[in-house]
Amino acid sequence: MPPAEFRNRILREKSMKSLSMKLVLVVMSVSLVIGSAFPQADEGMFHGDPPYLLEEGWKPLLNGVDLDGWQYRNPERGGWGTTAGVFWGGTENPSQLSGRPGPGDRIINTMTNFKPVPSDLFTVEKFGDVELYLEFMVSDRSNSGVYLHGLYEVQIWDSYGRDQEHIQDICGTIYDYERRVNNQYVGAVAPCERAERPTGRWQSFHIWFQAPRFGADGKKTANAKFLRVLHNGVLINENVERAEPTRACMNLAEAPRNPLMLQGDHGPVAFRNIHVRPLSESAVISDGRGALEALEEIREPDVIFVPTPQEVVEKMLELAQVKKGDLIYDLGCGDGRIVVTAAKKYGCKGVGYDIDPQRVRESLENVEKNKIGHLVHIEQKDIFTLDLSQANVITLYLLPSLNVKLIPQLEKLKPGSRIVSHDFDMKGVKPDQVVTVTTDHDDFYQNDYGSNHTVYLWTTPLQKEETEEQ
Repeated sequence: MPPAEFRNRILREKSMKSLSMKLVLVVMSVSLVIGSAFPQADEGMFHGDPPYLLEEGWKPLLNGVDLDGWQYRNPERGGWGTTAGVFWGGTENPSQLSGRPGPGDRIINTMTNFKPVPSDLFTVEKFGDVELYLEFMVSDRSNSGVYLHGLYEVQIWDSYGRDQEHIQDICGTIYDYERRVNNQYVGAVAPCERAERPTGRWQSFHIWFQAPRFGADGKKTANAKFLRVLHNGVLINENVERAEPTRACMNLAEAPRNPLMLQGDHGPVAFRNIHVRPLSESAVISDGRGALEALEEIREPDVIFVPTPQEVVEKMLELAQVKKGDLIYDLGCGDGRIVVTAAKKYGCKGVGYDIDPQRVRESLENVEKNKIGHLVHIEQKDIFTLDLSQANVITLYLLPSLNVKLIPQLEKLKPGSRIVSHDFDMKGVKPDQVVTVTTDHDDFYQNDYGSNHTVYLWTTPLQKEETEEQ
């Protein structure tokens, strides 16, 4: 249908309802909390105990017995071993870090007392997009590093209470590149907040990492990215791209999948509780910009994009009783304003779906601008092909006929799920509430006197309306 004809159709629909507003489809949903023992805790924030104790899908990389699953970068140097406990020398001997050899849930690189200097250690398994949690301990002025894909380092350094001259010497810094400019290494990104603990204390990193993307020709289309890094539960870095590998990395090419490496040759260090899970199984979702090259026209959109006024967005979220822990599916997400607003106001997660490549790009830009890539994900999808069964909040802004078309998908929602529609009802289904929102102005119709908008709320299971025949 040509855009002009479609616009006229909208105006006719609106006049029949005594409204003067615009047309967009927006659909939202909330995911079921994984497991029943705990509230949802996987939105990228600190929640007390380590995430592998609170969330599902984690895999341990230490077996508590030996180094099975790990390899030495330099086998002739070795130096690592398992231990049941790590001993720090305290203030009398702060450089000492040792462990008694034998089965245990910790690994340490001082088994040969640095004679020779220990090797780096890397996993046999390779990972793509990955969420990593680990704990580490260093002795006085010791140094190590965690290399995602064996190539991109997050610095480990005993830097607590020290004013370091170089940002590379701060624990949690995303390390610099091998390349130099004017004889200076470049690319290091310091923590936005320092969160170190004193020497000899266990510390933690919780890292969400997006692998580099590659086209069909093998050329890189998007850089690797640290989506989010928590140090001892404190957010220290977010959405940091890596254009190239960092110093002292493995001799590997950038690839969709590569191993995890622990640096072992810079000083005494111990690790424990190393767990991973695929990023796709976690609720912290990448911003998806690496997929932009793959965007293409699937089919003509069902509607033209008309942005929802912010006042209406607020009312939709309020009526749906959106709260922290919810996962928002925005079907026909346009510029992403609904999932962005929900994430910023309520701290909930969101996924925006749109069939139009231009809308997807706009949504991704909105997500990046608002720095909520750890909460919101955008995908190019046909909304009528989606499985919505995990959702518990849906918002719609479609023609009534398209709302009705979604009913078979909406009927698969869990009991108690909420569905919110802007301006258009759903024939055959009785709404729980209908409210009117009056805006002060109307950008779409370019007027200053605003307009009225209707917001509908349904709760599942859907209640079918009684017909006159009934």
